[in-house]
Amino acid sequence: MPLSIDDAIAFFVEKLRAAPSLSPAYNPNARGASEGCDVLVTEVFDIWWHREHGHINPTPNPSEEDYAPFHDAAWELARRGILRPGPAFPGLRVGVLGVTRTAGNGFSLTELGREWISKYDQAVLFTLDPGRFATLLNSYGNRFGPAFRLRIKEANGCYRTMNYFAACAMAGAACESILLAIGSAKIGDKSLQIYFGRDGRRLLIKQITMNLSGSLKQPVETAASILSYWRDDAAHGYVTEITEFSAHDALSRLLRFAQFVDRNWDQLTTNAP
Repeated sequence: MPLSIDDAIAFFVEKLRAAPSLSPAYNPNARGASEGCDVLVTEVFDIWWHREHGHINPTPNPSEEDYAPFHDAAWELARRGILRPGPAFPGLRVGVLGVTRTAGNGFSLTELGREWISKYDQAVLFTLDPGRFATLLNSYGNRFGPAFRLRIKEANGCYRTMNYFAACAMAGAACESILLAIGSAKIGDKSLQIYFGRDGRRLLIKQITMNLSGSLKQPVETAASILSYWRDDAAHGYVTEITEFSAHDALSRLLRFAQFVDRNWDQLTTNAP
């Protein structure tokens, strides 16, 4: 079956790591095989197609549906400013390499893209990439409200562009949207009064977890405290270390917390002891 765009991006990363401009022994003529570009969509597609179907004899012919995620991935990377369409230096290459067949197929790394590729540490396919985080988390939007949807959208966008401080801050903010949703369902408008008051987050968590069994109380307190830590650590003005691992961990915890709350919603929102 065709790949998702996120999976296709992982294959682009694999190919781009070998781009001439990233080689310690930079040789601009090395782009000759790619018509002056750092990468061709068809080259990346061929890597995947061979791995998926190279053992089949005869090898099947790909369809438009198979190609689509790779072309979409290329334009997504271009939209983010990581790639730009066409040869790396068309003014220097025309007439030398005859680069005339790259429209819609050839792309080259921008300065930002070279930095992004060098820092990207998820070059292999992994279970939960940021695009899937957004898809999975967005499914809980009806339960937790538009404020939650907005924050997960921002968290995902920040993660994709390597803004890990901002991704952690938004993951923590989305967690607080969940807490507010629980509080609103459990105690009504009083939840907002508590939240906006002094030490509001701690007091709201205390109100939410009141009369809960240990099996419900502990996960809420633990998840909320860890995600709140990421938010505070990212949002405050002192120097701190937040890496891609930190942001990935924050998004993972947010997903698990959303799943836990959704699964135990009725018990978490009742006032009965």
